[in-house]
Amino acid sequence: MDIEAIQDYLVEAQLKLSTEAFAALRETVEQQTERTLLEHLEGDRAKKPHKKSHGKISLQKLASVVGRRWRDLSDGDKKRYFALAKADQDRFKEQMDHQLGEKKASPS
Repeated sequence: MDIEAIQDYLVEAQLKLSTEAFAALRETVEQQTERTLLEHLEGDRAKKPHKKSHGKISLQKLASVVGRRWRDLSDGDKKRYFALAKADQDRFKEQMDHQLGEKKASPS
């Protein structure tokens, strides 16, 4: 199974199963995935984490969730975020023009 298929399976399972059953399923899938990756990439040796884990969500999982939510947004909902980005871009440009104008006006 590829990652998209696993994510789709987990989404369907979340809708069908109770919270406890889904949490147990998710934990099993994550453990099996981690075990498979460790065996494939590192052999039998367990890889040590470089940093202490805060136990919340990894950057990869966060990016996956954010990307999926962005793809699921309608065009109308996306327009709001594009407008916010445009306003921020205009604000930044105005501030840069103002700062560059001050540097030109002040004697060196």
